[in-house]
Amino acid sequence: MIAILVLGLLILAHEFGHYIVGKKSGIAVLEFAVGMGPKVVSWQRGETQYSIRLIPLGGFCRFLGEDENNSDPRSLTAAPLGKRFMTIFAGAFFNIILAFLLAFFLMFGLGDNVPTVAGLLPDSNSAAAGIQEGDIVYSIDGHTLLLPGDLNKYVQENQDGTVDVVVLRNGQKVGMEVEPIVQDGVKLIGVQSSYTVHRFGFFESIGRAVAWCWALVVEIFLFFVGLITGRGVAGGVVGPVGTISVIGSVAQVGFRSLVSLVSMLSINLGVVNLLPLPALDGGRLVFVLIEAIRGKPVPPEKEGMVHLIGMAALMVLIVFLTYQDIVGLFTGSLGG
Repeated sequence: MIAILVLGLLILAHEFGHYIVGKKSGIAVLEFAVGMGPKVVSWQRGETQYSIRLIPLGGFCRFLGEDENNSDPRSLTAAPLGKRFMTIFAGAFFNIILAFLLAFFLMFGLGDNVPTVAGLLPDSNSAAAGIQEGDIVYSIDGHTLLLPGDLNKYVQENQDGTVDVVVLRNGQKVGMEVEPIVQDGVKLIGVQSSYTVHRFGFFESIGRAVAWCWALVVEIFLFFVGLITGRGVAGGVVGPVGTISVIGSVAQVGFRSLVSLVSMLSINLGVVNLLPLPALDGGRLVFVLIEAIRGKPVPPEKEGMVHLIGMAALMVLIVFLTYQDIVGLFTGSLGG
């Protein structure tokens, strides 16, 4: 139930973005639905029918003239390019806004998991450099630590011979230079680290939330670059069943972990929807840009056919991933 509510929230935020920007742009919204499947209750207000549907998973927003040639000045196809672009873009943008709000709530209200010095390695100069047990490792070589693995990542990338380390100690930032050591081929700054919960101030939480969202966008981009170039990516791709399994597992860990995951999923949904692929918002934006360059639109029936083919391919991919998820659940390789 938690997983369904989470996925429903993410999709609903996405569709509400389309809805509210479309409304404000003067585009007629024929229907805004909460949930999917058969209608449980519906009502009409002005030109828009609002409905609550049986399956509490997401929703949808249907515009006048969507994927058809409609001369009505309030149709989507007749709207000015700028308003059409913003209406399509708004779904992904609202997912990113939701991710930011959740990240801010996590860092300011609940506290974020941060790498903390649990001990000092005896063969290092970390103690001489000034690192103390209990210090929170804030940044490495100017890079703020935001994602799990950032500490190790930035230490390995260092090429200067000394690592600039900034720690938080009693609420104050303390900077120092540490000479790294190498153990088993891995470069270390001479500390044993663990994760503890730390709450940041209001304005710092805003900055960290923005940086955290941007770091996730970059990671998602690198993931797809790895897929395209064939260089390989860490982890795998899961479908709806796998996503529900992961959400359920994380929800059992605690509310803080669940908020963090929902923020990540919201960023992921927003970025993926902006990919220039048919049936996705990014694919529709491509046609808007083509129209801006050509000075005339692609015939709606041709664009609709492209999106239909893209939707069919997307459904095939979802079925394939769902099959993989189910096999993984039975074999124990998913959600472990």
